[in-house]
Amino acid sequence: MVGRIASGSGPVRPPSRSSDDKRFNQLQTQLTSIEEARAADAARLAEAMESERSKVSELQANHLALSRELATAKSQELTQRRELVHASDEIENLKKKHGREIMDLEMDIKKRDREIREVNEDLRVCRSDLDRERETVSALKNTISHQSTAHLTLTTQNHALEAQSTAIQSQIDVYARSVSDLTLKLESAQKQVEDMKKEAMESELVRRKLHNMVQELKGNIRVFCRVRPVLPSDLVTYSSALSSSGSSANGSEGGSVDFEKAKEELQANMLYPDQRDHKEILVASSTSSATGQERKEVYNFGFDRVIFFFLLSLSLKPFFQVFEPESTQAEVFEEISQLAQSCTDGYNVCIFAYGQTGSGKSFTMEGGTVSNTGQSFFIFIVPG
Repeated sequence: MVGRIASGSGPVRPPSRSSDDKRFNQLQTQLTSIEEARAADAARLAEAMESERSKVSELQANHLALSRELATAKSQELTQRRELVHASDEIENLKKKHGREIMDLEMDIKKRDREIREVNEDLRVCRSDLDRERETVSALKNTISHQSTAHLTLTTQNHALEAQSTAIQSQIDVYARSVSDLTLKLESAQKQVEDMKKEAMESELVRRKLHNMVQELKGNIRVFCRVRPVLPSDLVTYSSALSSSGSSANGSEGGSVDFEKAKEELQANMLYPDQRDHKEILVASSTSSATGQERKEVYNFGFDRVIFFFLLSLSLKPFFQVFEPESTQAEVFEEISQLAQSCTDGYNVCIFAYGQTGSGKSFTMEGGTVSNTGQSFFIFIVPG
């Protein structure tokens, strides 16, 4: 209950009970009317929603039907396009076939025209020949009457010609027999040639095999040691060095250098005791100690002992040889030529030179001069 305070000095009077009930009833009536209006609005809204939903479902059904119709139309269009393409291809093929037939017919027509022209030409020639033959027949008829007396002579000549023809036929038979005999001889000769070719090929295979066996017996791996002689360039360098050292020591130009003595000083003290197999080198050297004592030593280089143990593990057959400074390119190539033959026969061969710079590898492999070029290896032969 709400009180109100008067502005006067009198006491506060509470509102009456009837006015409050009226006001409450009015509020309740307004609330009821509002709820009814709200329920009516909700009902209308539900009806509108239901109608909208029915419209949406109908639109969806229409859309689905239209989609199906569109898919059907597309499939029909694709089918029609395929049929159209197929029909176009058939039309194109028919056009090509028709064009080929037309071309063939035109070629046949040209061929027939050419044959007709040829037949007409042949007919014209035959007519001309027939006319000539008729003239000839008429002339022969006229001549027969004048040649009745020569009939016996012609008969005699005919018999002679028949005899001659018989003799010629016998000669032809003899020639035919001779040709058949020569043909048989030619076939036998060709067979002999083929047999000889096969025998030559077999002999070549045997030769290659035996040659390779000989090379294997001589050694699958061969080591050659070539000692380079003292070259004129070494003597010139040594003489220039002596001259410069002599001039610096004496303060004046040195005298002439003895090249023989210089050669003996430059050449190593080597001996070749194995003159039979050429597998050993002895090198003698002398040195001076700090006390001035001279010590001489001899080094024995035996290739069959130095390299043999290394090759023994490879199960190979080594072959060793030493070429002295006097050995020529022809002697070196003589030892290698058989390996070059093995390479041309199809076997794997490798030849290489090993040594210090200036020791003569390029000279040994390539020759160095024009006169020695043909007596060298010229290139490395490496297995393929």
